Amino acid sequence: MDQESWGSSRASLRITATGRKLLWASYLCSIVLLVQYLAQPACADPVLASSVGFCKPVRLEATAEEKDRSVQCCLPAPRRATKRFKLPHVHHLRVRRPAHELANDVEYVNKYNLAYERMNALPADDPRSFLRQWHTHCSFCKEAYLQRRLNNSETGYPLQLHYSWTFLPWHRMLIYFHEKILGSLIDDPDFTL
Repeated sequence: MDQESWGSSRASLRITATGRKLLWASYLCSIVLLVQYLAQPACADPVLASSVGFCKPVRLEATAEEKDRSVQCCLPAPRRATKRFKLPHVHHLRVRRPAHELANDVEYVNKYNLAYERMNALPADDPRSFLRQWHTHCSFCKEAYLQRRLNNSETGYPLQLHYSWTFLPWHRMLIYFHEKILGSLIDDPDFTL
């Protein structure tokens, strides 16, 4: 090995070692910054409760022929005291399969169609009916309610779950109960969408 090639390879080893040290230093700085960031209190404004007493009609997307397509999707006042939800004992996990697999599963498609057929057949005032399920989504996601403060005064800000951190947990809750309703209508507690 000649002297020139030996010297250049030695220099490249030094650069590589220096590069590794810089890489580790950048990782360490990133971790320190992340810990500092996570230790800070949350600075987002909270989403306040809805003003259930005030609910306004909401506008839906209208077709070219329709001038106004406002609907009343407000939920009725509860007839009984609210029950605290308790998570049921889970015997096994319910697994949601990909939609492209379900399309070819004749048994699943038949259950799915039967569940929605029975849901649509329920009276409109039944909380499990498809219309009431749609009202639940519509009222909280189409700005039917206004947010209210702790002293029950309205803020004037619409309650729109799609534009806040509540989007994922609220919709996860909605799908959870929707699946439970569908499963109860076809006597299949493991039914999933």
